[in-house]
Amino acid sequence: MDTEAPPRSFSGTRLKAARERAGIGQREAARRLSVSRTTLWTAESGDSIPGGDLVGRMADLYEATTDSFFVHEENATGLFSEREENTPAPHLPPSGSSRVDGAKAGAR
Repeated sequence: MDTEAPPRSFSGTRLKAARERAGIGQREAARRLSVSRTTLWTAESGDSIPGGDLVGRMADLYEATTDSFFVHEENATGLFSEREENTPAPHLPPSGSSRVDGAKAGAR
């Protein structure tokens, strides 16, 4: 019987938590990984998915497993795990809002 693993989604929230647990600041992590802070920030915010090599280096640096940066698809409510926690990226309006300031459209 061949069972297939459930689909997984990359979790920027889990990536950031692993870095913080390791006690490494974002600037220092970027330097040690030889990437820009922007690259690291976009991965942690869920705006991008780092390549496999970078995920492996992050796991080594943070003393974590690569699997710890992923969630099973049935646990995610969106493409990235940040959506599972209903935490919008800082530059996006909250869910249900069409305005950047977070007010509902048509509200006064």
